[in-house]
Amino acid sequence: MDTQRRRFVLVLALILSLLLADACSPTTPTPMSTPAFSPGPTPAFPAQPPPVVHPGWTSYSNANDVNDVVLDRAGHLWTASSGGVVRWNLTDGTYTKYTSEHGLANNRVETIAVAPAPHGTIWFGKLGGGISCLDRERWTTYTTKDGLSSNTVVCLAITPDGVPWAGTCRGGISYLDGTNWTTCFSYNDCIESLAVMVDGQVWAGVRNGLPGSSVYRFDGTDWHKYVLDDTADGTVYVVVGISNGEIWASAAHGIQRYDGTKWQPLDKPGHIVGSDSPSHGADGTVWLYDANHLAGFDGETWTDYRLPFLPDSQRGTGPTAVAREPDGRLWYGTNQGVVRLDGSQHALYTTGDTLIHNWVMAAAMAPDGAIWFGTYGGVSRFDGETWTTYTDADGLADNIVYAVAASPEGVLWAGTEKGLSRFDGETWTSYSVPGEWYHQDVFTIAVAPDGTLWLDTVNGLFHFDGQNWTPHAVAGQEDSGVSALAVAPDGSLWVGTDNGVFRFDGATWTSYTTDDPSLLNFIAAIAVAPDGTLWVGSEYDGVSCFPQDAVRDGTNWTHYTQANDLISDRIETITCTPDGAIWVGTSGGVSCFDKRGWTSYTAADGLADNDVSAIVMGSDGVLWFGTAGGVSRYAP
Repeated sequence: MDTQRRRFVLVLALILSLLLADACSPTTPTPMSTPAFSPGPTPAFPAQPPPVVHPGWTSYSNANDVNDVVLDRAGHLWTASSGGVVRWNLTDGTYTKYTSEHGLANNRVETIAVAPAPHGTIWFGKLGGGISCLDRERWTTYTTKDGLSSNTVVCLAITPDGVPWAGTCRGGISYLDGTNWTTCFSYNDCIESLAVMVDGQVWAGVRNGLPGSSVYRFDGTDWHKYVLDDTADGTVYVVVGISNGEIWASAAHGIQRYDGTKWQPLDKPGHIVGSDSPSHGADGTVWLYDANHLAGFDGETWTDYRLPFLPDSQRGTGPTAVAREPDGRLWYGTNQGVVRLDGSQHALYTTGDTLIHNWVMAAAMAPDGAIWFGTYGGVSRFDGETWTTYTDADGLADNIVYAVAASPEGVLWAGTEKGLSRFDGETWTSYSVPGEWYHQDVFTIAVAPDGTLWLDTVNGLFHFDGQNWTPHAVAGQEDSGVSALAVAPDGSLWVGTDNGVFRFDGATWTSYTTDDPSLLNFIAAIAVAPDGTLWVGSEYDGVSCFPQDAVRDGTNWTHYTQANDLISDRIETITCTPDGAIWVGTSGGVSCFDKRGWTSYTAADGLADNDVSAIVMGSDGVLWFGTAGGVSRYAP
């Protein structure tokens, strides 16, 4: 795994927190018995297959980790996730799933907004992909090339006359002025939320690393700043407008409301505790939730819905967004699907996805042809027809999986945040890494021809024969972190570090340098081609190759960067396929080097996401890409 990934921290939500609805007094909720849960109807997938605009590409993703929920003008329910978007037909419970091959800019959808009548167009904000717009089954994508302030769009809002506004990270706020986007507010951090009032004024909550929580108001001509307090964390996470004309802002200090004259703390229902992130419904209702309640305020009245008690270990992320149908039924998103709340009945609706998590960190092909994927939620296996998932409940050491590799005998190895795991086809066995018990991360696995393992761990480089752990230190690089491993056909080990590339023949370490040493710093990936050529990817400076048996004098390296048609200089993985092609996964897409030179593919071509961490070729010659938006299968 590349060095940048090791800095990431993920807290994985575990299980859905299911709701029981019942109106009650906002101050003295009526005690309720634990509800019986009923699943939603078994959906037909899909209700009507969407047209594929990028032939040859297929996405496998999980659309049940819901980020946003909206109802469109036709009464369909839309959900957004890091695995694409889903349109639910609420009449029969069927759904249609849209991913990058169908026209989305990429699969990582953070927010949705529906234009008012008569427009009715649906807008989708992406992490890294800009904005996609769906208008009567026709997709249009907008990026920085069209004037958008940034391609990382975290919030959307639409004015009463149908003009979309976008809040981004490291860009600011932009609005569509017909065919092009105009940036009216530049900001170097993230715009966390946008709210549009009935009179067309736009409010924005911002992330601020400095003291002082602030919101901004645009009156059609100028921006006006409001400082809520002087707390150390100056971020305003949510700003929403409600039907009575008030603005609510959520920050580290809690929720404050603005009545047009002054800001004051929100006097929320006393039984709603620990809830400082309101969710905004399209009908002007503001929703608050905690571990036991969901409460909605329509400008005059609080309506309370009771949550059943669940232990902390079984509680999910709670409602992420809420939508209400005209007949009063509620829909809310969770990390396990979307829930319908109808009177005293609630039902979970899920898509038939089988990839356990959309952030895919590793991939490997087993001798039987099955493809294994390591993700931030466990391990998924695809045998060509069926998906099978394994988590810590099945014996995996941990659900955060950095690396997977298959031995010649078909044993599957997984490197996790809490140690090494081995799967023999029936049972998982886990091994602790020597060293501190609280440092167990296994970042990279390289399988030697004899089936033994080389492991890059948080406690250093090890050779593991199934029983014995043998530590190794790169000669002269004791203080330099190992970041990439590859085993050559002759059994020698190639190691990439923060300070160069090294080869170990079992007895001696040899360093490889270039005329420009900086090109071999911060190595993120390393691979050996069938002809013996060594390929090395830098975290910041592209790829370099060194022919087999070339003179080791620093002059025989060839370097490729964006200037040589590489899609990005930020390298994450390299795979050498049996046909001699070199596939390079980057933070900006994937590039292939063959006799014709470089050819690149991005989400605009059908790739699930441009952040590509894993590449493997199947026994049938099909390419599989692990991305931050799920898995892509490419069969040209």
